[in-house]
Amino acid sequence: MTARCRSVPFLALGLLLVAAPAGAEETAPDPTANLVANGDFKEGESKWKTSGRIKDVELEESGEKFTVLELSLRDDDTTEIWQEFDVKPSKRLHIEIVAKASEDFKVGGMRGLEPKMKVKGSYLWYPKRRTRNDLLVEINDTGHWHYTAGKLKPGGDWTTLSHNFRNLSLENARGRDFDEREMFIIAPPGEGKIWIKSVRVSLKK
Repeated sequence: MTARCRSVPFLALGLLLVAAPAGAEETAPDPTANLVANGDFKEGESKWKTSGRIKDVELEESGEKFTVLELSLRDDDTTEIWQEFDVKPSKRLHIEIVAKASEDFKVGGMRGLEPKMKVKGSYLWYPKRRTRNDLLVEINDTGHWHYTAGKLKPGGDWTTLSHNFRNLSLENARGRDFDEREMFIIAPPGEGKIWIKSVRVSLKK
């Protein structure tokens, strides 16, 4: 009796080769990419949470039209915007906020406010603090909050608050990767308005 050999279809082998193309690698995230959604406010208040009298308005300067968030200060409380964002666990975050104040901008004297922080300084506090600074930025961490502050000139030009937060925790209180953070931008009690043109948060400048 003659043995009969069964041939293996080449199509199956071809499928195996196609399933794993050469050079396929996972693309690393861009460390300079903006981690917050709608950081240019083209979609108004979308993606942002707010507390106080806040609305999106359209401004025009030098023939350019753009949308900003307008924060109207109040006598008895702060005015705040905030957003949660996903992030690769990192010890550093870079922020840039472009803002300016109206001519009648003035910080009020509400009780319970802490003294001013040094502008562009870096502070770590628990529990949360509210200060007499023109603009305060707060980022959550394990068991505490990181802060920095900016100064705005009444009726002045657009000002960029740029800061590097360092020594952030890589793990949260549950021992898991710190892959989600929350940032608050806080205007003090007082008079006048603050306009925020853009917000950028990235792993690297």
